[in-house]
This record gives sequence, structure tokens and C-alpha cells, in this order.
Amino acid sequence: MSTPTVISVVDDDALVRTALNNVLLWRGYIVHAFGSGEELLESSRLNATSCVISDVQMSRMDGLELLANMRM
Repeated sequence: MSTPTVISVVDDDALVRTALNNVLLWRGYIVHAFGSGEELLESSRLNATSCVISDVQMSRMDGLELLANMRM
């Protein structure tokens, strides 16, 4: 039996986060939702994440900045 994929959702819009979370849970993924890129980067769950779905336009750190920080 395979281990479920862990997906981190990053979006500053709570409604979008909730909707993505619900759809991904329904599809059988383990989901961690974050309100900002900083939250994800500071999280202990970052290393367990297989995939990140991020909003590109967020108020503090945008999705491209998040990607750049994750590559460091």
C-alpha cells in the first residue's frame, strides 16, 4: 500500500485555501494549508511536503518569492 502524497496549499484567501483543502482531501491526499509563504517556510511540515500549490499574488511574499526561498 502506498503512502498518500502530502500537498501544502499556500493562499492568503481563506476561502480558496478551504476549497482546495476540501477537494484534495476528497481525492485522498494529506493536505496542510498555510495563509502565507512565510508560514510554510517556518513550518515543520515543509520537509514532508511532496507538492506545493501556491497563489502567485499574495500580499506579503508572493508565490515566486516562495519558490525562490524553497530552492535555497
